[in-house]
Amino acid sequence: LARPGNGLDAAEQARLAGLVLAVMDDTALAPLFGPGSRAEQPVAGVAGGRVIVGQVDRMVVCPDAVLLCDFKTNRLPPKDAESTSVLYLRQMASYRALMAGLYPDRPVRCILVWTEAVQIMPLPDSLLALHAPGAEPDGPAT
Repeated sequence: LARPGNGLDAAEQARLAGLVLAVMDDTALAPLFGPGSRAEQPVAGVAGGRVIVGQVDRMVVCPDAVLLCDFKTNRLPPKDAESTSVLYLRQMASYRALMAGLYPDRPVRCILVWTEAVQIMPLPDSLLALHAPGAEPDGPAT
């Protein structure tokens, strides 16, 4: 943050560092930054009859669950998970479907982190199920 090319004054550097540390210090997210976790993990496969290719910002496979996290930089995060953009819900539902196929013995938990507000938003399974690959038609009915 302090590199001259970033053009950030000391106050902005401190603010951004505080945001990053707040996310990393949250106990709910700790496994995503611990041993065995992965950053920028490519994922690809078929789920719900659809080809899925993407990249998960952070993930970790724990003995009792698989945790997936994606960071979003929207200035104004939604007030709750149900108000989240359908695009983001489909993205996370697709990643969840792929991981569920690889780890059928563990729940796959998805979390969005809104970086500007440092808001950690777990996405309920029931909400993701509505947006899972194959759960919605591709386009308008003919």
